[in-house]
Amino acid sequence: MSYLYMGAIVPISIAIPITVGVAKYKRLDQSLKIVFLFLVVNGLTNVIAKLLAVAQVTNLPALHVYTVIELWILLLFYRSILNDIGLSRFIPIIIIAFFVVSVINTLFFQSIFTYNSYTRSLEAILIILFAIIYFIKRLDKVEQSAKGTAIAIINSALLFYFSGALILFIVSNVIVTDIKLGAAIWNVHATLVLLMYILFAVALYIYKP
Repeated sequence: MSYLYMGAIVPISIAIPITVGVAKYKRLDQSLKIVFLFLVVNGLTNVIAKLLAVAQVTNLPALHVYTVIELWILLLFYRSILNDIGLSRFIPIIIIAFFVVSVINTLFFQSIFTYNSYTRSLEAILIILFAIIYFIKRLDKVEQSAKGTAIAIINSALLFYFSGALILFIVSNVIVTDIKLGAAIWNVHATLVLLMYILFAVALYIYKP
């Protein structure tokens, strides 16, 4: 049952927000089109990981690549919604720096065949910081529009997921020695992913230009 949940139900559930995104794609603004891109890349990565697993080939190299792409897309999303000239200048630098750190991590610390907990943790911290920055900047600019609500829901989903997953990323290379504990924690991670997908679907559904 645990394998069915983590290996099938949760990955397939990404079809929900993607379907909503396809239906409303022409009406989405730039920031939500970036979110849709994130979902598509996430879905394709799920498919690749599943195919590799079926072929009994480790999917960890794909995760190393996906981590860099994921951060790149999400920081582009924050660049589009923050509208902050200062932050906009730093985001490309952060993306490039993260890519360099990821390469160094793969070459010297965590090989491409090892779970990249260091860069996953760093990515989570960066997204959490940007999510908090968004909320701080919007404290005195509460948007009552459907677009403002949709963006707030997506930001909340990202903050919730990456905050919950951060500890898992940090200890991931330790818990693998305890199979039962590892399975329990990855089930929690799968649930965080599922909730993120649901919140994304809600946000895209209620969005109006």
